[in-house]
Amino acid sequence: MDPDYTRVQAAYETNWGAVINKAGATNVHVDFGNGYMNDHHFHYGYILAAAATVARYVLCLKWTELLRRF
Repeated sequence: MDPDYTRVQAAYETNWGAVINKAGATNVHVDFGNGYMNDHHFHYGYILAAAATVARYVLCLKWTELLRRF
């Protein structure tokens, strides 16, 4: 357990309403400027695309398993 959130590396930036990493909040050179909203759409797009691909194939496999039972 981490009740004080000391191990969490992300933070919510209230001015722009974005998730940033804690180290990048005070240093523009950390994680390609993540804390300064540099290329969020670009970097997080990879994560979303990967999650969507995994979800698609997992759901597809479960669907085909259901069809085989009938």
